[in-house]
Amino acid sequence: MDDFLRRLTALIKKEYKQIVRDQSSFIIGVIIPIMMILLVGYGMSLDVKDVPVAVVMQDPSPTVQDMFSFMDGSSYFNPRYVTTYHEGVSLMDDRKVDALVVVPPDFTESLRKGGGHVQIILWGVDPTTAKTAQGYMEAGLAAWQQAHMREYMTSYGTRLGMISVSARQWYNDANTSTWFFVPGLIVLIMTMVGVFLTTMVMAREWERGTLESLFVTPVKPLEIVLSKWIPYFFVSMGGFALCMIAAR
Repeated sequence: MDDFLRRLTALIKKEYKQIVRDQSSFIIGVIIPIMMILLVGYGMSLDVKDVPVAVVMQDPSPTVQDMFSFMDGSSYFNPRYVTTYHEGVSLMDDRKVDALVVVPPDFTESLRKGGGHVQIILWGVDPTTAKTAQGYMEAGLAAWQQAHMREYMTSYGTRLGMISVSARQWYNDANTSTWFFVPGLIVLIMTMVGVFLTTMVMAREWERGTLESLFVTPVKPLEIVLSKWIPYFFVSMGGFALCMIAAR
């Protein structure tokens, strides 16, 4: 047992010394994880901010303006106010907004009589963002209604004027998730393929001993790098084209 521990301790010390001498191990084990945490932590967020929204105020009453005041100055919305449905649809088709909130001309009157209706139209190509934006808008309308429910009690008793919201997704009405994640999956696959191709080529050259042969030729390092990069770039582009066809 003592001999085992002595040998094991010697081997562990040897590995530590090798780590100190070979900086690549330290970089892979410490520096790269920290860099990935910082990059992903700062660069990736599931929060939806500054959603461009067109509010179609066919009823431009003070009540409606106050109802959508929660969007003004909010970090979650970037509202644009229009008065006609056609203007809102044009903004959606031009990809200037990701959602429409349509307020009918008789909204205030209907609210005072017992219930108003608002329609939310979402750009459904990105269903995750659309659903999140829908939740934000419905929460804002519910908060406003809760704060003003006493004001809109009808004369028919204690019934409250309620706001009903109907949502619809355009261009992806079935909420097909593959329309959203397949393009991102292509990017992920091509990134991995590019890395695998590069590592395999360099490892194969090193194992066969041909890399050392290149070093003793008159070619320059940049020429070696470009000769390794250009052919496999076109191979990857061929794979990318096939991925696009398969995705379609």
